Amino acid sequence: MAGTERVYGAYGDLAHTASAEAEINVERDALGRPLSETVNGCTARYAFRR
Repeated sequence: MAGTERVYGAYGDLAHTASAEAEINVERDALGRPLSETVNGCTARYAFRR
């Protein structure tokens, strides 16, 4: 996609993407599991059982 910015984490996972329509940030733990995902300022948080 033209005009889309993408940033990947150390393990090749998507960490950030942005375009004219949306901005998405994904925060991950040390195992690569998503802890939170923010889309245009709205954040969803995830929890995992140990």
